[in-house]
Amino acid sequence: NRFDPYVVDDNYPGDPGFGNPDISNPSENGRLPTLAEPLNAPYDAIQKAVDDATDGFTVLVLDGTYTGYKNRDVNPGGKAITIRSRNGYNNSTILDSAGGGFTCANGETTNTVIQGFTVNTVVLELGDPGVTCSNSSPTIKECRFYDCGEAGVLCQAGASPLIQDCRFEANDGGLEILDSSPLIERCTVIQNTAGDGAGLYIAGISQPHVVNCVIVQNVATNMGGGFYVGPGAWPTVNNCTVADNDASVAGGGFFNNGSLLFWNSILWDNTAPVGPGYHVLESFASGYDCLQTPHSGGNNNFVGDP
Repeated sequence: NRFDPYVVDDNYPGDPGFGNPDISNPSENGRLPTLAEPLNAPYDAIQKAVDDATDGFTVLVLDGTYTGYKNRDVNPGGKAITIRSRNGYNNSTILDSAGGGFTCANGETTNTVIQGFTVNTVVLELGDPGVTCSNSSPTIKECRFYDCGEAGVLCQAGASPLIQDCRFEANDGGLEILDSSPLIERCTVIQNTAGDGAGLYIAGISQPHVVNCVIVQNVATNMGGGFYVGPGAWPTVNNCTVADNDASVAGGGFFNNGSLLFWNSILWDNTAPVGPGYHVLESFASGYDCLQTPHSGGNNNFVGDP
């Protein structure tokens, strides 16, 4: 399709209202000018491009900081499209405390891709999650969630997104998983804070898989510095490092009241008054782990500095 991708630029020279999508270039059509079509102009807001895109399209967001109306709570509307930055999350930021970054609540599948953004919704201003997935399964990759209110990513109501190669940093909770089963791969979850489950909060009938992730330096004011597993949840944590996390009450590394499988992972140097490594109300399965304290019943674990 010769119109693919649709391009977004909030500071395009021909835009009469920088930062205000209500004041736009009348020629904007999501395309850059060419010799044959010199009046082309990119969209000045992400949602405008998404609304015009159809399945298979890419929305290409140029470098800049995107804020305000039509750049918050961007909703793919169930379309199989890719929304990505041109040069990665160090160069394209969605910054808005009046809402969230993206909302996927229309049955999106992994063919809906969100890629390469920093999302910042501002904890102190009680911003919304960076991405909210409700009964949807988009792909979220190569993003940085920084200083987001409630969580970097919220999964709820049966959501099963694929979350890959993302960084969750200094949020009001890294990831919040409620009755959902995301696959989380190769992510770094660092320096987040929350009451329970500062790195990951897992509750309800949830079966997330957390694979090849680093969960470090998160602080819970109650339980589960690294992660919290509530009743009925059945997470698998495989080949992960959970280290240097803290909880003010119990379970510096993790708190488990569900059915946790902790496998081939490192649990080290976490702190809490009760259960600095882990605190459990229900038993958990472990194997081939490096643990800071022994786990009776585990399979081929060892205790020692990794």
